[in-house]
Amino acid sequence: TPLQRPWLGLDHINKAPKRPRVNYLEKAIKIYN
Repeated sequence: TPLQRPWLGLDHINKAPKRPRVNYLEKAIKIYN
């Protein structure tokens, strides 16, 4: 479906930058702790 394509694309783009950001924050918190 045409609606599913952009939705999946947005979901993929949203997940890509969010994952490393959360990982980076978690690592920083672990180092500080």
